[in-house]
Amino acid sequence: MAFLLYVMAFIILVIWAPALFVPKRFMKTISGVIKNPELVRLYGLRMMLIAFFFLAAYPLLDGSWYMLVAILGWLTLIKSVVALWFPSFTQKKTQWFLNSKARTIAMGIFSIVFAAFLVLVGLVKF
Repeated sequence: MAFLLYVMAFIILVIWAPALFVPKRFMKTISGVIKNPELVRLYGLRMMLIAFFFLAAYPLLDGSWYMLVAILGWLTLIKSVVALWFPSFTQKKTQWFLNSKARTIAMGIFSIVFAAFLVLVGLVKF
């Protein structure tokens, strides 16, 4: 089970860490990808896989503050369904997010903190 948490942390870092270290390049790359509705749907499928990882990890954790894993799993699942069914909505919201360098950097910081949280849970619980 710890391996699953480490894999989730690695996926999050690979995807979002560039938002912290090279935000302008990250914003340019994601802006180019988000223009294509088929790629937005592919993004939705990838997010659904990550959501299932989160939801699969939760039953093995006790109910305390690890509940965050389940909440983020359900939110990620909802986000993936919206990306699959309504790619234009996802495109608009992503453009709003990418219009600010500060929001992009903040998301990079959050991703590193959350990945560290997942690794900590893997080390403490298993």
